[in-house]
Amino acid sequence: QKGKTYTVGKNKYKVLNTAKKQVAFAGLKNKKSRSASVPSSVTLGGTRYAVTEISKNAFQNCKKLKTIMIRSTKLKKIGANAFTGTSANLKIKVPKAKMKRYKTLFPKRVSERIKKI
Repeated sequence: QKGKTYTVGKNKYKVLNTAKKQVAFAGLKNKKSRSASVPSSVTLGGTRYAVTEISKNAFQNCKKLKTIMIRSTKLKKIGANAFTGTSANLKIKVPKAKMKRYKTLFPKRVSERIKKI
């Protein structure tokens, strides 16, 4: 159902488009997690959805977060304030092929911390 948020494992996902099978990474189940992983796809109700966005406020105030592993190669948008309140030592790992594209997609303060997988 479009607009509905689901929890799968340690992550929350919001359905963006059921026809195109797209979801947004909406955040972490536990804000005190030390690491996070944004997968390329997730299965909700037996249907596989591609992760194409990181929602606004997704990692907001996750102060203990040290590493974010982004496996999705289909990210098109990063929501506002997605990384506000995160640690200054936060490391973000992205697919090698998308390094250049993601550096422009992420906020400037965060893009300096991006590394290749």
